[in-house]
Amino acid sequence: MERIKANSWIPLFILLLNTFIGIYYLSKAGSFTGEQSIMGIGLILIKTLFRATLWASLIWWICAAPKGKKISWLITSFLLSLVVILHFFESFLINLYGMYYSHPIILAIAGTNHQEASEYWTANFSLLPLVRPTIELAIAIAITHIYNNLRTRKPTIPYKKYSYHWYAYLLSIFLVLTNLLGTLPRTYSWVMNFGMAYDQTISPMDRLLWNSIGFMHETNKIHASMDNMKKLDLGELCVENTLGNHTIVIIIGETLRRDYMHCYGYPLSNTPHLDSLIEEGGFIMYTNVVSPAASTSESLTRVLTTAMLDRPTPWYESPAINMILSKAGYETAWTSNQESTGAIVQAVNIIASLSDHIKYVNARSIDGDRDTRAANYDEDVLPCLLHNQGERKGNISEKLAQFIHLEGSHPLYNKRFPKSYARFASKDIPMSIGTDEKQVVADYVNSIYYNDYVVSEIIKQYKNEKALIIYFSDHGQVLYDDPSNPSYAGHGRTIGGMSIPFLVYLTPSMRTEHPELYNKVLAAKDRCIMNDLFTHSLCELLGIKMKYSDDSLSFFSPSYNESRPRSIDNLGKLNVL
Repeated sequence: MERIKANSWIPLFILLLNTFIGIYYLSKAGSFTGEQSIMGIGLILIKTLFRATLWASLIWWICAAPKGKKISWLITSFLLSLVVILHFFESFLINLYGMYYSHPIILAIAGTNHQEASEYWTANFSLLPLVRPTIELAIAIAITHIYNNLRTRKPTIPYKKYSYHWYAYLLSIFLVLTNLLGTLPRTYSWVMNFGMAYDQTISPMDRLLWNSIGFMHETNKIHASMDNMKKLDLGELCVENTLGNHTIVIIIGETLRRDYMHCYGYPLSNTPHLDSLIEEGGFIMYTNVVSPAASTSESLTRVLTTAMLDRPTPWYESPAINMILSKAGYETAWTSNQESTGAIVQAVNIIASLSDHIKYVNARSIDGDRDTRAANYDEDVLPCLLHNQGERKGNISEKLAQFIHLEGSHPLYNKRFPKSYARFASKDIPMSIGTDEKQVVADYVNSIYYNDYVVSEIIKQYKNEKALIIYFSDHGQVLYDDPSNPSYAGHGRTIGGMSIPFLVYLTPSMRTEHPELYNKVLAAKDRCIMNDLFTHSLCELLGIKMKYSDDSLSFFSPSYNESRPRSIDNLGKLNVL
């Protein structure tokens, strides 16, 4: 019991840090959690601290268990270091994204290779987000120091010297048992079903444990499902449209928000080629499209499959668009300037593997199979594209679906374009921000200028064929315009972070032979759209009918349900954009 008493400051220290991180999250993520009353916020904090008592008590008991001072010191140092590191890490995440350590964060980390992580770290690391947790840590240390001084002070009444420790110890046993028998089984059940800990009231240690376990569990299910993805039952599939010999080209951009494109109203002329195509009338510009997530994997696993944010079926148990097109008689090709592998699992590459032809033009992976000194720009995809003409390794298909995944405007922006495309400088940026920040934005604007060239060259390759070409980005980008974090540029769940361009081009022969298709696409351009419906919509546009078909889920269809909420998942809570 003496060791329990001597270490009674440990649960106090942990609960203080948990309180600080809970208050910070609620203050930072207000736009996502919705308006909360003071009583409501207080209730969330109480629930969080209740869940935290399990870990605070267990760590307390573990640290007090060894008799040897050295062993006890080593165990205490290790466990409390873990608590402190987690506190700093979550503070960093909340500062940038308004969210805790959660499934989307793990998904982004798992799908990132060494070079991409290095570039992201270079672009986003700042000591500023570490100031707050450092102050909180100092306050927690000061309070526990005061507590220890009071605890060791000689009592006025000797026989009551340590009596309150017994009450605290018995209370901790009760709280631990309540957690173990009540909340823990429910969390475990949810994690095993959905791969994530969903509740914003769980404690930091819960989030670390359950989200990591859930992700590993889901990763195992993904690997087990890879072979089955090609065999998913589509029901009775038929193709009602008779478009004849034609090509579908899907161009997937990266980290591009539409309001930074001149064709969408940005004051600098960084999309001259797209401007011309739009002026000609062949390129139809959609005005109100958002991505389903603020990171590549989380977004494209919904965009490129029938999985949707408001339905629980995992993406790897949902038919992918390239697999559906293959079943509908298309020859499918995937050409990418993105990474060929991730640190653990690259979900987009699993979807890509369902294509008939796969080409990574500048292969780079966690194994370092890319010369990091070389410049690898998106124009490298141009010689690798398939066409619906002439002989190709195996056969001549009358229907081709070519997917192109660009690196686009991914941070670091200044590495995404050749020097000859550095058209705009910091002095040209129409924003009231610092000079360094203006240069970052200038690099972003130049990456869009180069992207305009690449996309136009892709269109030029197919312009003389009968083709339908669709261009969109996986997500947008925050560029020093988040009111809660004005010094940040990067991925984020804001309107800027999720607003994306969506443009559809019908080549002259496609427009001439199928004016009804052009008119249908044109009629939908101003609809309110979340791009998790892309697979449903493209299938409906092409007349592909299967058991997953539902015209209300196709934004090209007159039956489209435009009142469908555009919601994002934030720790189990759906929030309307």
